[in-house]
Amino acid sequence: MNNITKIICYLFFTLSISCAPSKEEKAQNLIRASLNQMLPNIESYEAIEFGEFEPAKICFQETDEAFTLLNELQEISDNMEQEIDNAKCSYNPVIAEKHLETFKNLDIQFKALSDSINKRSEAFHYDTTMVSIFHKFRYYDDKRKCYQIIPMTFYFDKNITKIKGVKYLYNDDSGPEIYSEMP
Repeated sequence: MNNITKIICYLFFTLSISCAPSKEEKAQNLIRASLNQMLPNIESYEAIEFGEFEPAKICFQETDEAFTLLNELQEISDNMEQEIDNAKCSYNPVIAEKHLETFKNLDIQFKALSDSINKRSEAFHYDTTMVSIFHKFRYYDDKRKCYQIIPMTFYFDKNITKIKGVKYLYNDDSGPEIYSEMP
C-alpha cells in the first residue's frame, strides 16, 4: 500500500471510532428512551444529574418481590395483633377461642412466609456483570400541578445495550429504594 492509501485507511478508522457513541452516551440515550415510555409528560423532562458508571450491587431486600412479601408479612402480623386484641376483649369464651384459633393459623402462615423469604434471600443472585448509573431528573406532574424531582438508578447489561432494571424510591421520598427488573 502506498502512503496515501495508508493515510486514508487510518483517517477512516479514526473517524469511525470517534463517531461511535461513548458508553455514557449509550446509557443516556437508553434512559431517555425508557423515560419517554414511562413519564406522562415527557415534554417537560429535564435531566439534572447523570452519575458515573458503577458495578451493580443489589440485595434481595431491595427487589420488588421482597417488598411485596415483606408487606404481606406485615399484614399477617397486623392481623395476628388484631386477633389477640379481639380475644382479650371478648367476654364470650367460645368467641375468644375462635380468635385464638385464627391467631394460631395466622402464626403458621407467618412462619411459613418468613421461612420462604429467608430461603429466597439466600438463593438470590444478581447478574454481577451489570453496571449501574444514577440519574436525577425532573418533570412536570399534571396531577400534582408541580415539578417532581426523581432520583433513579438504572441497571444495564455489560455492553450497555439495554436497561435490565431500575431502582427508585417507593412512595416518593419517604419509602425504601426498590429494584424492579425491566420486561
